[in-house]
Amino acid sequence: MANNKQTILIVEDTVDLAEGLADFLEADGFEVDFAYRGDTALSLIETNRYDLILLDINLPGINGIEVCKKLTQNQLAPVPVLMMTAKAELDDKLLGFEVGAWDYLTKPFSFKELKARVYSLLARNNLSQQQLVQFNSLKINLKTDEIFCDDVSVKLQRNLHILLKKLIEQAPGIVSTEKLSELLWGEQIPQSEPLRAQIYKLRQVIKGFNINCQIKTTKGRGYSIDVVD
Repeated sequence: MANNKQTILIVEDTVDLAEGLADFLEADGFEVDFAYRGDTALSLIETNRYDLILLDINLPGINGIEVCKKLTQNQLAPVPVLMMTAKAELDDKLLGFEVGAWDYLTKPFSFKELKARVYSLLARNNLSQQQLVQFNSLKINLKTDEIFCDDVSVKLQRNLHILLKKLIEQAPGIVSTEKLSELLWGEQIPQSEPLRAQIYKLRQVIKGFNINCQIKTTKGRGYSIDVVD
């Protein structure tokens, strides 16, 4: 059975199939939502949180390929997407993966196989989410070096990524200047206070997100990240 009522969005314009999938998944403990058009699916995804999307390719309005592209472009991934289609050609499958699908299921398929793939994708997504470090609404993806908040993301330089990760891990505690310098440069610490310059750059990145947290300086001790009242 699904834990904590995970929610799946079924995007399928064949009503009988969509309802059959819903009955099967709800019996296994999932909550299910429907979209019969690609544009409707995008509207739902923008306003609701889903753990998995079952996405047909041939849809009215916007097809599944375009829906998947928009998910990636708008930073709505990493919601796992399982594409469902009658197109079994290798090129069709490769296109699906290219635009961001996590898996591909060719129609007709058995519900038993669907169930296996659903649980596999949910497990993969849970593992990938463990690669996130978060403070307040600010998150770092440890695999991609991205920092993001809501639907805005920025690729961090290596030094800034290291600094922010350590500050978040120790938040709201203070991390000493010596420790941060050692993380960046080991024993070969450059002259002329390079850490201060890196902290300044990181502050500018965080400032760009317009959120209520900041990096604080504690004179003679080091730096910390904390919530601003």
